[in-house]
Amino acid sequence: MPRDKRTVDELTIEELEQILAIRKREERMKRFRDGQGKDRTMAIPLPNSEMGDEADDELTSRALIAAAPTSMVLQQHEASALVPPPAAPVTYDITAEKPHFEDDIIESDEVMFIEERPQPTPPKNRVVKVKTAEASPKTEQWRKIANRGLLVVEVIAFIGLIYILYKAFIGLDIIQDNTNKTQQEYEAAQNERRATSTPLPDLYPAMLVLPGGHTSDGQFNENELVQVLNAKQIPANAQSALIQRARSAPVQPVAPTLQDPVSLTIPALPLVNNASIFGGDDWETLKKGIGHMLGSGLPGSNQNVVLTGHNDIYGEIFKDLSLLKIGDLIYLRAGDGKEYTYKVVASEEVLPTAIDILRPDRGAIVTLITCHPYQVDTHRWVVTAELVQ
Repeated sequence: MPRDKRTVDELTIEELEQILAIRKREERMKRFRDGQGKDRTMAIPLPNSEMGDEADDELTSRALIAAAPTSMVLQQHEASALVPPPAAPVTYDITAEKPHFEDDIIESDEVMFIEERPQPTPPKNRVVKVKTAEASPKTEQWRKIANRGLLVVEVIAFIGLIYILYKAFIGLDIIQDNTNKTQQEYEAAQNERRATSTPLPDLYPAMLVLPGGHTSDGQFNENELVQVLNAKQIPANAQSALIQRARSAPVQPVAPTLQDPVSLTIPALPLVNNASIFGGDDWETLKKGIGHMLGSGLPGSNQNVVLTGHNDIYGEIFKDLSLLKIGDLIYLRAGDGKEYTYKVVASEEVLPTAIDILRPDRGAIVTLITCHPYQVDTHRWVVTAELVQ
């Protein structure tokens, strides 16, 4: 039978008790063998609980083994009878329901003594762990507690992951906003750099708004120009320079010619009777009266003659310009004394940015411009008259 190779920790209490009983019986057998060498006769004790009366009578009738006297010389065939047979290897069978030991008497009349090699004695301080039935409920309870703790940790970790993903999504939006702002600032800087290199004379106010603009207190109306400049994405530094020039632009030194207009008469407007006309339409020029836009047409030519005047400041020369009707006549005199007659064909209110009316190629016409409404000055009133003769 194969030898049991389990350690002491793996044995149950019942198996340990069986091994202890085996060791006790080995000690008795050892004392029995030692007694044979000392001229003593020993009997094998029999357990009363396992043997019947018949077995007791049978064993009692057997002769006990006796040792021969030491003074007696034995013959070879007699001495050989006293030599014990060689011992067989010691094995234990602890897998059966009830262990059988060498000092138990069974139905057979043969008794076999088995000798085992000595096993190392475990240290005295060694603790043998024995699993009992009482420890199982406690183990199960602790296992449930540990499982619940692990579940709580997993839930917390999942919530933390969701929170991190949410923060990452918010962070992406912030990064995108910052990127858009940076792009806008970069484009603004590029536009400013390009505008800085553009000559300021190209930004003459008459190219952006109609002349004659102002506020009711007599100051230059900057709001109109700023709105146009913002719409055209003109940088702030260029806007400041342009507004400053428009506010205090001096009269350009242009020598008058005999073909330039010098006076204007409108019979329907009593204030405009042989009114003087000055070259230019800047702020200082319009303080004097009616201004002739430099570069526009000349009286009697096939070009647009642009004339500008205020309606509520500096003489209010064009205060009643909106009262003109289609068909009214306008007389324009040149420096050479020639007088040209024009007839009104249109009278309307426009935005300050309607600069198309300033085009010189509109034909043989005269264009009269003033602010509107009276003392509000958010728009322009424009009268167009065609050349009659």
